[in-house]
Amino acid sequence: MRLAAAELLLDYVFIRAYGLKRGEISYRYNALGKPLLHPGLPHFNVSHSGDWMVAAFGYAPVGIDVERVDEKLNGLVPLMLTGRERREWSFTPGREEYVCSRWVLKESFVKALGVGLQYPLTGVDPYQIGGGCWKHVHCGKAYDLKLIDFDSAYRLSVCSASPKLPERTKLIPLRDCINFGIQNSAVSMRKRRTAREVKASSIVYITLNRSTQD
Repeated sequence: MRLAAAELLLDYVFIRAYGLKRGEISYRYNALGKPLLHPGLPHFNVSHSGDWMVAAFGYAPVGIDVERVDEKLNGLVPLMLTGRERREWSFTPGREEYVCSRWVLKESFVKALGVGLQYPLTGVDPYQIGGGCWKHVHCGKAYDLKLIDFDSAYRLSVCSASPKLPERTKLIPLRDCINFGIQNSAVSMRKRRTAREVKASSIVYITLNRSTQD
């Protein structure tokens, strides 16, 4: 179900915002299964949690992650926090908010890198540079990250291999993606049904690195 909604979102943004033709939207995959368009076309990444589906787009590798704040996330502390972060966490009143923020920051980085959870999260230690912006250096290359405020019950982070972070953030209802696909004969009946069953009522998409047409 989530896959169908993600496909609708990608079609909506690639065609409406980037002006791609349907024939240009053909996916390939890296060695670890991250989907990509062909060289020269936008990079993208998608995430889903609870009421939200989010996506990031840009002309450099991008990663995005959204997660609902939940005290259960404290169980991830041994698996993802560095020693320094554990000390900060132990003195933080809102521990689950802290863990959730660190989780989405790290997840957005490994997704931008294209390796997913095969990369140890304890090896990801972004540092804050102000204004909700962070950096993490990997193999001598700096990755820029940003925590984006959009729903107090969730945390959202986007990461880019380019130093230019979000040019625009747009909220769209899921039904707009479905209707757009119907109008463009891009949505099968199966995809319409499964997309409507996804709990996500709205979608956030974020474009980086270059202005878009819409």
